[in-house]
Amino acid sequence: LKSVWQPDEKAIQEELQAYLGSFTQALAFRAEETFFMQSYVFFTMFIWRATAMMLLGMALFKAGFFHMGWQTKTYMRGIFIVLPFGLILVGLGLYNNIKHDFSLEYSMFIGSQYNYWGSILVAFGYACAVMLMAKTGFASRLQNRLAAIGKTAFSNYILHTVVFTSLFYGYGLGLFGDVLRWQQLLLVIVMWMVQLWGSAIWLKYYRFGPLEWVWRSLTYARLQPMKR
Repeated sequence: LKSVWQPDEKAIQEELQAYLGSFTQALAFRAEETFFMQSYVFFTMFIWRATAMMLLGMALFKAGFFHMGWQTKTYMRGIFIVLPFGLILVGLGLYNNIKHDFSLEYSMFIGSQYNYWGSILVAFGYACAVMLMAKTGFASRLQNRLAAIGKTAFSNYILHTVVFTSLFYGYGLGLFGDVLRWQQLLLVIVMWMVQLWGSAIWLKYYRFGPLEWVWRSLTYARLQPMKR
């Protein structure tokens, strides 16, 4: 585990060689990594959190949270009290992890708890903001664009993969390891803008995203009408 958390120079070079190599090299490297994440890591760590979050979501749904059934002031408390507290907790965790140089002994135990719990509060605060926007009609155009992304979520998800693997991997532009953090953030923002506008434009002419159409056609065992 330590070799994964704090890789030595040899491991770093092997990763660079894999991602900057051919498609089959990148696939083989990712397959091994994915198997580890979806087996050992998933069943020892993520399954508990994922299950708990689904149960929490079901509880909020039953309580009317997602139907805008809560009072406006309650949603505002989530935004202005819960969200800042969560951000402070996450920020404190980041500070302490940096202070301990992200050592395995600290970051994988005490150091991971700040973000583990703080991220739940942050997610709840963001959800309150979205529900308050829907309840008050604030930024209706943005809401419509976000709704369009939701209706084409499968296609957008795969589009992310295609675009960024083409940018970073060796069988594309080979930018892996050469892009600074702020440049990565800029690329993410650009991708968001493309999807916010592109998804809405697509749905003006078509009923579903391209992959959503394929999935629905397979589900119903017949081609579904695509054009509006």
